[in-house]
Amino acid sequence: MAKLSGPIGFQGKLSDISAYTMRGCDGTVLRMGWGPSKEDIQTKDNYVNTRRNNAEFGGLSKTASYVKGLFDPIETVIDYNIQATLTGLLKQLQVEDKESPWGHRNVLISKKPYLLEGLTLNKRNLFDAVIPSPIHVEMDKEAGKALVRTPELLPSINFFPPPTFSVCRITAVLSFAPDFYYATPKYKPLHTAAQWSPSKASSDWFREREGCPSAELNLSLSGTLPKDGFSLLVAVAIEVGTPSPGAVTPLRYNGCGKVAVVR
Repeated sequence: MAKLSGPIGFQGKLSDISAYTMRGCDGTVLRMGWGPSKEDIQTKDNYVNTRRNNAEFGGLSKTASYVKGLFDPIETVIDYNIQATLTGLLKQLQVEDKESPWGHRNVLISKKPYLLEGLTLNKRNLFDAVIPSPIHVEMDKEAGKALVRTPELLPSINFFPPPTFSVCRITAVLSFAPDFYYATPKYKPLHTAAQWSPSKASSDWFREREGCPSAELNLSLSGTLPKDGFSLLVAVAIEVGTPSPGAVTPLRYNGCGKVAVVR
């Protein structure tokens, strides 16, 4: 991957070169368009391993896209291409599937859910730097419930917000993450998860210079959960808002967050 900087810049295709920008990456990214044709990869025997890798990468991409969607209730704090990071983490889970053949390996989050714990949702102002005190999370996986306890936030003691955090609130999200299994033409989740939409709870908005009292955020998924083949994920975030008459609107690409617990 090359990068273009300086007074000459463009986006799009120029001969065999593609130029584009990417969130979290400075400058313009350059890629060369070369290699075997799509037909060769799909039909020729010498590309069988490429087909295996492509099939598994497709499964990773689909799973990563799904997991990224679990953060939609707090998407305003995400300030980089988090799907690429998720793909790398989920690859570690995919290679742990020793029972399936190469090319058909599944993405079983429930086997090692802790690999997703600590995932940062932003590159600037990391959550643990802004709130170094621990966030306590109690989860009842069978009941689909979680309780998030946040400490009292005291500016310059256990709360170190940057100047942009003038008005903020603490938000927690509980989400359902199914395991993904190989299928043709695309990987599929073991459970259709639309019925278990993420649960979100927030503290009141507060001014950063005043801090915030301790809070308990109760989260609950509706419906009966399956017995296995899934994980529950709790993410916590500090959303930053801009006041307007009668309301506060969260600002995009601001705030901070992380994945706190996955079970």
